[in-house]
Amino acid sequence: MEEDFKEKEMQRKYLQIQLSKEQFSNMLSEKTLIEERLTEIAGAMESLEKIKDLKQGQEIWTPIGSGSFIESDITNVKEVAIGIGAGVIVKKKIEDASELLKSRLDILVSINNQFSHEINKLARQIEESERELEGMLKEKQEGIGG
Repeated sequence: MEEDFKEKEMQRKYLQIQLSKEQFSNMLSEKTLIEERLTEIAGAMESLEKIKDLKQGQEIWTPIGSGSFIESDITNVKEVAIGIGAGVIVKKKIEDASELLKSRLDILVSINNQFSHEINKLARQIEESERELEGMLKEKQEGIGG
């Protein structure tokens, strides 16, 4: 009877480890997306800083994605269009847009740090559960061989 209980406990522990590993993998994927977004925001902030040095009518190469660019004329050096959520884009002064991006960056840095903490915590839990399962298996093997 006790053997059945130990066997079920090992199965439960194994399943717990597998679920935790899946959660760990999902969290790493989410963290990667957050880090990509951080890079994107930092790039946008850098671009806004460069725009401040441009003159109206100046020609620049504007990225259109996948390493491709289009030649553009600067017509407004005081405002930019910026997404504010839910697909809504508004014009904002460059300084205001920079502040908005900085706020987003700060929030994402905080979230990224929380993810790092939770990922490390989960990794420690997985390691501990694996050690426990190894101990249970060793105990079972010693019981069979002893």
